[in-house]
Amino acid sequence: MTEHFTIPAPGGITDSTALADFPVPAAGIPFSFTGTLTDGLLTTLSPFGTRPSIPLQDDANRRTYARLTEELTAYFAGELTAFSIPLATAGTDYQKSVWAALRQIPYGQSRTYGEVAVMLGYAQPVAARAVGNACGRNPILILTPCHRVFAKGSIGGFSGAPALKRWLCALERIPVPRE
Repeated sequence: MTEHFTIPAPGGITDSTALADFPVPAAGIPFSFTGTLTDGLLTTLSPFGTRPSIPLQDDANRRTYARLTEELTAYFAGELTAFSIPLATAGTDYQKSVWAALRQIPYGQSRTYGEVAVMLGYAQPVAARAVGNACGRNPILILTPCHRVFAKGSIGGFSGAPALKRWLCALERIPVPRE
């Protein structure tokens, strides 16, 4: 069964307490997550959520939702460096290979789009742009850490929110290239 969900800000942070209790990624970026679970597998996750919260009906989805909430809270508290949530992504074979490569980049480390292309066995200059395009279509942000990938000499993109990318890198102590 496919169900949509909303996870409030990690650690019970609300809009009224976010500035005092938790560093907000960037002004104007809502800090709640929306996503989709199908038969206990996470299929989408975005920190740009605005859906109303609806109770999940499926037991497998409820278990994954509870674990995801715990893991995101631990990640944002600096206590978790690797996620264990089961994923099922929809995309082309190439996109899926890029997303799998992104999940191999360790917490606190970064790569360039060209380095990810080389990880996949492609010639760097030819495939770097394709890697960037696949990163831009990443359906499971944070858990598939495209925020750890930069353009050569610059921060690169991040779903229209470079401020959030910088914030996530700061959380993981990843140096961000100067632009």
